[in-house]
Amino acid sequence: MIHSMKNVILFLILPLLPALRAEATVVVTYRGDAPNMFGNGVHPTDVDFDINSDGVMDYRFIGDYFVSAIQSYGTNRFISTLASGLDIGGSVTAVSVGNIIGSDTSLLAGSWHIHTDNGGGSMFDLNFGPNSLQISDAFIGVEFAASDVIHYGWIQYVGYSHPEKGLGRYLPGGFIDSWAWETRPGVPIVAGAIPEPSTMTLVVVSALSLMQRRRKK
Repeated sequence: MIHSMKNVILFLILPLLPALRAEATVVVTYRGDAPNMFGNGVHPTDVDFDINSDGVMDYRFIGDYFVSAIQSYGTNRFISTLASGLDIGGSVTAVSVGNIIGSDTSLLAGSWHIHTDNGGGSMFDLNFGPNSLQISDAFIGVEFAASDVIHYGWIQYVGYSHPEKGLGRYLPGGFIDSWAWETRPGVPIVAGAIPEPSTMTLVVVSALSLMQRRRKK
């Protein structure tokens, strides 16, 4: 009976697997309590960052006493403001939870810019203002190319002075807590959004759990 039920469930599930994979469009990665990717020394190391784990580096975080700036590789961009001129410094613009990260940045404080290795990159806001990446749940909006198509994502930089996730005191610098990217080319992503399982996915998981419980009995 158990084996026949298993065969029935598998018969129903297998045709749905491509659709289930297609619905899982946002990939989220958490570092959690993992070691600080920038190192814990007096001089944090520069770190190359591959947001979609395809072996191609997309961004570089710059360390100088603290993690101070971000640069982009190739045509990759992130949401920021320019200090002066094209591709010369500036500041990363904090994108709040729930904001849309896509080609249109008209509702955001910053806009898309390329900051390559020009001696500095874009600085993180270290003034501890209300929208500072140092103390708020804000994100770095990113646009990157993979297989010659554009994708959107976010990177959560948590400052050491974040009241809940940081060290609890005002210090410059921080770490990367999580990041996410939209697998569908050109599709915007919601800052801080975590994909919820679809109804069909929940049905499949529930069916497998029921089968497992009956097998144990």
